[in-house]
Amino acid sequence: MLSDLIFRLRSLFRRGAVENELDEELRFHLEQQVEKHVRAGLTREDALRRTRLEFGGLGHVKEDCRESRGITLLATTVRDIRYAIRQLVRMPVFTITVMLTLALGIGANAAIFTLVNAVLLRKLPVADPASLVRLGDNNDCCQGSGFRRDGDYAMFTTEAYEQLKRNLPEIEELAAMQAGSGRTIIARRDGAQAGARSVPGEFVSGNYFRTFGLQPRAGRLLMDADDIQGAPMTAVMSYEAWQRNYAGDASVVGSTFWVNTKPVTVVGIAPEGFYSDRLMITPPEFYLPIETMPVLGNAPFVHDSVTDWLYIVGRIKPGVAMGPLQEKASAMLRQALATDEDFSSEQGKTNLTKVHVVLTPGGAGIQAMQEWYGSKLHLLMGIAGLVLLIACANIANLLLVRGMARRAEFSMRAALGARRGRILRQLLTESIVLAGMGGIAGLAVAYAGARMLLMLAFSVFGVAPAWIAAQAGPIDALRSGVRTTAGGASLLQRGLVVLQVGLSLVLLVAAGLFLQSLKKLEGVDLKLAANNRYIAHINPQAAGYSQTQLQALYRSIEERFHALPGVMKVGLATYTPMEDNNNGWGVQVQGQPFLDVESSDIPANAEYFDSVGTRVVMGRGIGVRDTPSATTVAVVNQSFVNRLFKPGENPIGQHFGSTGPDSTGDFEIVGVVEDTVYTSVRYKDHVMFLCRRCNGQRARRGPSKKMKCFTWEQL
Repeated sequence: MLSDLIFRLRSLFRRGAVENELDEELRFHLEQQVEKHVRAGLTREDALRRTRLEFGGLGHVKEDCRESRGITLLATTVRDIRYAIRQLVRMPVFTITVMLTLALGIGANAAIFTLVNAVLLRKLPVADPASLVRLGDNNDCCQGSGFRRDGDYAMFTTEAYEQLKRNLPEIEELAAMQAGSGRTIIARRDGAQAGARSVPGEFVSGNYFRTFGLQPRAGRLLMDADDIQGAPMTAVMSYEAWQRNYAGDASVVGSTFWVNTKPVTVVGIAPEGFYSDRLMITPPEFYLPIETMPVLGNAPFVHDSVTDWLYIVGRIKPGVAMGPLQEKASAMLRQALATDEDFSSEQGKTNLTKVHVVLTPGGAGIQAMQEWYGSKLHLLMGIAGLVLLIACANIANLLLVRGMARRAEFSMRAALGARRGRILRQLLTESIVLAGMGGIAGLAVAYAGARMLLMLAFSVFGVAPAWIAAQAGPIDALRSGVRTTAGGASLLQRGLVVLQVGLSLVLLVAAGLFLQSLKKLEGVDLKLAANNRYIAHINPQAAGYSQTQLQALYRSIEERFHALPGVMKVGLATYTPMEDNNNGWGVQVQGQPFLDVESSDIPANAEYFDSVGTRVVMGRGIGVRDTPSATTVAVVNQSFVNRLFKPGENPIGQHFGSTGPDSTGDFEIVGVVEDTVYTSVRYKDHVMFLCRRCNGQRARRGPSKKMKCFTWEQL
């Protein structure tokens, strides 16, 4: 084997000497055969003629010898590449056209595939992601309480998490993290000249990093001892924030940061490339223990036995069956919820039997963003794939036309002794060179997925034209070589044209539908007024305000903004249109049966409707006299009326509340407003009511809400 390798290397770098040796060997065998025929009685001329007939063409014999010795492939490949480059340089228009077409097709697909890979396919950068499991199969957000209609739970109370953690030995580690998209905190390094910044943070359990099998980039990560009431407040900074804001300064570890006006010690830096347990537009810069949230976030629901606010991810032990583990986890959750008053009635006990947990793979983390963008990305990938197919069909047609134009050349080469396979290999080499050039051009548009798409582009569409061109018979091609090649098209050419037209038609129809949808969305009446309206977000608890100080703060905000020249209206609310909406809870009109209707509730002040431009269509809006000591009133939207009242029935003066005989009279309806669009333009038919204070009558239903944004109208 070593001698063969040495011979092949010698053939590659000392080709002339090896070819001379091959010629001498062939001459020797030829002379031996001639002498044999001469001894048999033939003349030397006849013996030479018979020997040549027996040997065949010397070119074929040499080719066979080269192939048997293994020296053909490398040498011919190099020659084919050089010849292909010369051919492509001679036809610059054809070459540039193919390169640009490939760049468009491959670049678009690679760019979209990069996005699809990052959002939908990539696992968390953690140890053994296959062994991670999530308790839950939906992405409920962000706090809630009560019974889920289908009994499917994916958010849990702190108490339920602790019970599951203690009583599921099949799970090696069970970590909890806050639901939703994180929590904004105000952070400032102690002694630094820079001011405080509003940054995303995430509250997690003490074993969070240990569950994922992560190691610190510097310092240490959170531990169980950090997640205990009364423990010194600690945090872990993300690697990206450490590099971006502090240039990797090692002194950050161990330093004090003021987080929401409270001192917190940064004990370590998270590993590079870890962006939390879920994809987020703004990944957290700080990871803080759950037990610091009541102090830092002024969040009373952390230890509330009825408020679900945690996601749970665990690492199961080897060999554990998912089915029995899921049943056990569901039974433990039912046991934890049994003490909740929502499940104390007969109907509640029936609902409790429906409570269950679905275990899902946790290697990709919490997949809220994947669920939201998945269908859209798949659609984009399909469209880009059609673009690539059209590009490939176009290139295949160009190669076919070029191949037909070179039939005389191929026939002449065949007549001179070139084998069909040799011609085919030469044409495929040209296709591969073109593919490489187009792939490089495509990399200017995108950088990932190019290899796969490159193979797709020419493994199929480069072989067929080469095969057809190589099929030309020498005599037929030479006869037609002086004629134009435009006299007719092959079946494959016609099929490719049909394919191009069909795919282009599909893309045009899809583009038309998209444009029509865009036009409709642009014409949607949002029931809002955008001119001279401005929105600002506030986070009182991050500034250290307690619950009892908020009402005075809100009055101060209104008064100070009204004192500014040109400010006409100032509205405060927990949510603003086109940004977000809160979770709903079951509502029931007093004196009527429960219709299984959920409604969102938004605390707002008296000028909120005027500040956002939403019209009151019946009754009145929230007034300045609707104080906490007055009768609790609510303004409902039109969808609320349509779902809970009969056609033509007057809702003004009616009472409603949460389900149950003791709560249906909590709110008095004093007005009806238009259906304002929240979350997105497609947001419609959503039941909602607004009130000055929405939590007093239903404190047991969930955490209290604080005004976190305000709007104002300016001249």
